[in-house]
Amino acid sequence: KLAAPPSALSRPWLASQGFGEETTELALALNGGAPLAALEWLQGEGPAKRREFLKTWVRLLEEKGDPVVLAQKWGEESLQQVVTWLLAIIADLVRLSMGLGERLSNPDQRDLLQDQAKGLNLKRLFKFWCYLLEVREALNTHLNKQLQLETLFLEIPALKA
Repeated sequence: KLAAPPSALSRPWLASQGFGEETTELALALNGGAPLAALEWLQGEGPAKRREFLKTWVRLLEEKGDPVVLAQKWGEESLQQVVTWLLAIIADLVRLSMGLGERLSNPDQRDLLQDQAKGLNLKRLFKFWCYLLEVREALNTHLNKQLQLETLFLEIPALKA
């Protein structure tokens, strides 16, 4: 895997493709600083899918949706993508809970995540983070994707303090 180029080079190049500064920053942050991945994400369904997933996250956390039904809805998405989104959300919640919110994976969601972080159990967040890492390690095995999504989504409401 190649290292991402410096952001001083990536940002102007991505902006020259017709995207604003804030959009460029977000796309690079969400794609590990990789400009081609960020461009592909911006030109595809990436932003819309992420917004929809964040809505699902909120519904699960607030217990306003059936985890099994929501898991079915996300069954078409790659499990790796869902795990990546969840890892980024959990990492941001931990950072915010510990007062380390300078560098978030989801900087555009700072206010939402800051509010959520106040009502979550830090120990449970770390435990869920570890579980997500185990799932990520097992992605190349024969996981039952639907069952794994259901299991992940069922765990989210339990993160509350």
